[in-house]
Parts: sequence; C-alpha cells; structure tokens
Amino acid sequence: MKTACFRFAISLVLGAIGWGLPIAAFSEVATIQKSSGVISIQRAGGHSSLAYDGLAVNTGDIVNTEQDSSALLVFRDKSQVALRPLTSFQVKEFQFDEDQPKSDNLVVALLKGGLRTVSGLVSKRGNRNAYRLETATATIGIRGTDFTVRQCDQDCESEQAQKHLIRPSPADVIGRVAELTGSLTSVLPDGKKMALAKSYPLFEQDELHMGETGYALLVLTDGTRILIQSGGVIKMNNYHYDQMKPDTGNMLVEMVKGTSRILTGLIGKKHPEKVHFATVTATIGVRGTAFDIVCGRRDQDPCDGELFLSMREGKTSIASGDHEIEANKGISAYVAGPGSMPELLPEAPQSVRDNPNPLPESFPIDTSVLFGTAPQDVPKGIYTSVNDGRIVLTQGDREIEIGKGESGFAPANGSAPILLSVPPSFLDQDEFLGNFPFIPGLCGVK
Repeated sequence: MKTACFRFAISLVLGAIGWGLPIAAFSEVATIQKSSGVISIQRAGGHSSLAYDGLAVNTGDIVNTEQDSSALLVFRDKSQVALRPLTSFQVKEFQFDEDQPKSDNLVVALLKGGLRTVSGLVSKRGNRNAYRLETATATIGIRGTDFTVRQCDQDCESEQAQKHLIRPSPADVIGRVAELTGSLTSVLPDGKKMALAKSYPLFEQDELHMGETGYALLVLTDGTRILIQSGGVIKMNNYHYDQMKPDTGNMLVEMVKGTSRILTGLIGKKHPEKVHFATVTATIGVRGTAFDIVCGRRDQDPCDGELFLSMREGKTSIASGDHEIEANKGISAYVAGPGSMPELLPEAPQSVRDNPNPLPESFPIDTSVLFGTAPQDVPKGIYTSVNDGRIVLTQGDREIEIGKGESGFAPANGSAPILLSVPPSFLDQDEFLGNFPFIPGLCGVK
C-alpha cells in the first residue's frame, strides 16, 4: 500500500537537511527534533542521558523535558508529538509496516505535563483503534487528528488565572454560539450538515442555517454579535482577530438569506474599513455600528433581490454596483436589486420596524467566560482540546467523543469524563504548544 505520507519520507530527509536537523535511521521508532532547553531520555534498560536533535527514541524509552524546555518527536509513520516543559512521555508500543496497515499499533503514555500531537499514518489506515494515548486514569483514542492534552495538578489553575486575552486558537475558532432558540445547522465544505448547540465553536467558511423558528446569537472573538433570525443563512467568508495584533484584524460576512441583527466589535471600532457584510444586492461597510440587514419583505427572503438596512447606532456605507451612499443612526436605506441606486428612507417599512426578535446588544454576555479566559477552578485530571479531527476520551467504562474546537475533562478520581462547554485558555492558548513549529508537509500538518 503506497501512501502520499510514506512517499514523503525522502522529502522529509532532504527537507530536514535543509533545516539543519540531524536524521536518525528510519528503522528507529522516532527521533527527537527541534529540541529547546534541557531534554533527557531514560532508556528502557534504566540508563539516562541528555537528549539532542537526531537522537533515536525506542520502544519503552521515556523522554523528559525540564523547565522552559520543549521537544518534537517525529515517528516513522510521520506522527509528530510536541512536548511542553516539565513533561514525561513514554513510547510503549510501536508497529508500522507500509504493506501491512492492519498490524499498525502505536501506544504512547503521558506520565506528567502536556503535549500536542499531529497524527500520522497509523491513525489513518486499516485499524482505526491503532493509535492511542494513555494517562494514569484515562485513555485517548486517536482518529487521525491534531489535539492537545494536559495532566493538571496545581499548575494549570495558576496558568489559567494569568490568561485574560482572547487569542487565535490552534483549532482556528473565530467565535461561539452564545444563545440559541430553535435549531442551528452548519453546512460543512463537503456538504455534510452538523447541528450546533449553545457554546459550540464557529470557524471561518462556516455556512450557518437557522431553523424555521427561533434565533441564534453568534459572538466572534473581537466582540462582534450577529443575531440570525428564523430561516436566515449567513456565511463566515473571512475572519481574523488577535488582541495582541489588532491591526491585522479583518472580517467579511456574507448574508445569504433572511434577516440578521448586528453589533460590530473591536475590528469595526479600530479599523472599520476592514469590516464588510456582503449580499448579492449590496455590500455594507461599517463605521463602528449597530444595524439590521433585512433581505426582502419577509424574514426568509434570499439576499439577491431588494434589501433594507435599518440603522440603530453609528454609520454605514451601502454600495451597489457603481452607487454608494451613507446611512447614519436612525436612518434606513433601501436597494431595489443588484446594481440599483441605494435610497435613504425617512422611515423603515412597518415589517422592518416591528421586528419581534431581541437586539444582540441586549444579551449580558461575558466574553471571558464564553472564550475560556476567565479565572476558574481547575480540578486535577486530564484536559484535552481538539484542534482538528476527532478523538475518543475513555475513563472507566465511559467514553465521550470530542470534535474540532471542543474539549473534554477526565477527573483524577477516575469518574466519568465530560465535555467542557469551552476549552480553558491554559490548554487552548498554551504558549508552548498553541503555535508549535511542527515540520510542514507531513500527514495532517498545515
């Protein structure tokens, strides 16, 4: 069985030479790459020594990182495991043969500390249970994915107390569902549909469909709020925000169908020229503002015909074809169709004025809680957050499945694992693992 990742082995060698990284023989289980600080290795026979880039790791070996130290292990199947400081990690079992995928087996153990792994061929071939990670009480089954796991004692709580900024996560979460009545569905790039619930993560390119009743309040990481009404459809075409780099923020939301109520956030206040809400009929440019976009005269009309804009605060520009006008607080605008001249209205139509749905600014949302940056108790146990793909977290006779942007917790007392409403920031924004420099071009690495 030939695979793209296995054929990349020669490219890995040549690329590693270009990076100045030593290469160990591919007969070994794994090699240490990109180490920083003090790393040691305890061999299966009990002998310990300092570790270095290119050192081979064999079955039974334990790799230890000291304070302010980290390391990357690359396995023969192209799995990559990044270790954060004060971590002990053991390779317990490894079996990989290019031509015998059903015999694949990779078992590793997190003895203390934390790691992030991008899985390779073992998790993607014939045996879906071939790759698993063990801890003192819980086991994680890996289904071809990228995830972070942390064994917490007292250290995690102190780290959580120090994290207050909302930063881009490894999972590329751009926002969350803050409130929901009725049903909200995300249509994935492959056409599959996934039902969302309150606190669920949002991603760039999500196409969100609101059911025939109710509404959904979306809150993005810069504080932008979008309330989608019944029958509405929007698409998150482009979004980026980092509180540490606010000048790089931008947003483009496509209004496909129905009515949405909007309150712009920090991007719109600091760089309004970088925020746009687009329809087939017209594009709305914001100036730090609050407004409603109404497609047609019914809640569920598509946004390819007449369009109404109703201003609550601030100022917007409305562009259609070669025409553009501005609308201020208390003003409404109307566009008859694509390319038509926008018109200012002395008063919005009755159907627009009588909107029964709540304003997005009326909800008391604590974004630090919604995005996991608030101080919180951190009980001892195993925490895990999925950046891509899916994993299964098992403890005792109970298991839960965790998907992209979600997190789970297995208590140290051995009780049943649970899904967390949001990943805690000590895990989701780990300064060592959040943007770890994995080797590009291997399986699953962006």
